[in-house]
Amino acid sequence: MQVYNFYLFSRHGTCLYYREWQRTRPGSDTQQEQQNLIGLLFAVKQLCRSLAPANDDSLPIDTATRYMPRGPSNFCSYSTEKYQLHCFESSTGLRFVLTTSPTASDLTRILQRVYREAYVECAIRNPLYTLGTSIVSESFRKRLDSVIRTLAVESTVFRPASEKALRGNGSPATKS
Repeated sequence: MQVYNFYLFSRHGTCLYYREWQRTRPGSDTQQEQQNLIGLLFAVKQLCRSLAPANDDSLPIDTATRYMPRGPSNFCSYSTEKYQLHCFESSTGLRFVLTTSPTASDLTRILQRVYREAYVECAIRNPLYTLGTSIVSESFRKRLDSVIRTLAVESTVFRPASEKALRGNGSPATKS
């Protein structure tokens, strides 16, 4: 299994962090890609909500369209011939998204570990971090890499993109 990308989105749809490892196709416009991905996640969550049982009264009645809809979602992943997308949503609406090769199994527990071991430990408990802003912490990147590295079966699976390539994509969240 190969790990390609990681995204962390706020409940408002802002990308707080982006990291890539073995990206097979170079991204031309990372911001547009992130907007497309959050739009996809929003649409899938709306679909899941519309298919949920009608007696689910934990869903909000009125949610502004610029925010990610709240409430339960049974969406965890989808797969194509080229990749698999895994998603974990925290109770506060943060979206942790990982793309891998299509042979991956369910990675919900790994994304929950990223939430606990990287986000909570290195962002929430950091007095210098302001909620809702891009994460630029080197310790967050190291913890994320450590959790993702546990997925690696071979040394070739985990190969971070060069720092020069990361800085060149225009995303402020990639600076560490």
